[in-house]
Amino acid sequence: MSDQAIYDVVVFGAGVSGTAAAIRACSRNLRTAIVDQRRSGADARRVEWLHPEAAQLLKAAGVSIDEVSVGMIDRLRLVDQGGARQTTAAIGKKVRLVDCSELASTLLEHARRGGAELRQGEVVGVEAQERTVALRLGDGSTLLGKVLLAADGYPSLAARRAASDRTIGAAHGVLCCQAHQRLERAQAASARNGELSLFLESADLTSFGLGLAAGGSELLSFVSPCDVSAMQAAFDLAVQRWGNAGLLVGDWAGAGTQPEIRSLPRGAALDAETHVGKNTLVIGDAGGYVSAVSLEGLYGAIRSAFVGADACADALASSHPQDVLMEFDARWRGELVEYLRPPNSDMRFLLPLVFSNKRMAERVAQAFILGVNI
Repeated sequence: MSDQAIYDVVVFGAGVSGTAAAIRACSRNLRTAIVDQRRSGADARRVEWLHPEAAQLLKAAGVSIDEVSVGMIDRLRLVDQGGARQTTAAIGKKVRLVDCSELASTLLEHARRGGAELRQGEVVGVEAQERTVALRLGDGSTLLGKVLLAADGYPSLAARRAASDRTIGAAHGVLCCQAHQRLERAQAASARNGELSLFLESADLTSFGLGLAAGGSELLSFVSPCDVSAMQAAFDLAVQRWGNAGLLVGDWAGAGTQPEIRSLPRGAALDAETHVGKNTLVIGDAGGYVSAVSLEGLYGAIRSAFVGADACADALASSHPQDVLMEFDARWRGELVEYLRPPNSDMRFLLPLVFSNKRMAERVAQAFILGVNI
């Protein structure tokens, strides 16, 4: 393959959003390249729920996600900070849990079978030119695409270099950490199958924890706006508090757990003026397509990827491609704004009601898992 081959679309990033975009681009008969700069084995295992509409998008694209599924949930257990009050609410649908790293690998293989070409290596430069976008790789080669789909995560190198200078800054980041522990056979047998626990760590969901026992393991997540240097200690204290209150299945005391800590742009897509640069569209976490309520990002990643790939196909079929690319902002807002935005109501007043009002608990559960606005 020539280093100077010009692709219709170059996708920067081989995570869920980038690989989903490549699948869609190939289905629109676009010559597509994916640049993957991840180190082999570097991704920690991360489990998230897959919104039913995201599952439908992948199914319609011919992707089977059975092998990456680690379980299902159909209810949410809400727990106050001290653990004294609890209630369980039905979500209203069965929602699949997936291993994100394995999902990205599955999507990448599907994209390659559809014709996408894979290049691996560090991206050291991104330059938007008059008719192309150039990605310079660490081995000295250059990859050229008529359109760049920036899917390189948050914070995004491509968004800073090739897209608008009004991209998502570090101030939007919220820290999230996740840790796993294998359960003993007796513990696994007593796990609450199909149930996700939401630990209310703040009055307005700016901080919260998640607990899930599935696939022989217990997973704990913790979300907080605190500084990265304090995140490990904050996580440890939260886990100790949950354990002391009897909220966990496994024994985490003295486990010395080292959680994966990452920064997510909570609902930041709604604050960015544009996701369009010169011959460039920004998708996935790079564009901040992360729920403002739950920080769930798979649905935003997949939906923005499909919308972005369709915008690329339409632009390249037009005599004025940049004008068509500019329509991307309106397109994704039409499909994602309701899912990404904060609740219509003040959560500080709603959350205490979930322990006495079953209907309110169900509304919060559906808002958190399905993105149904309250």
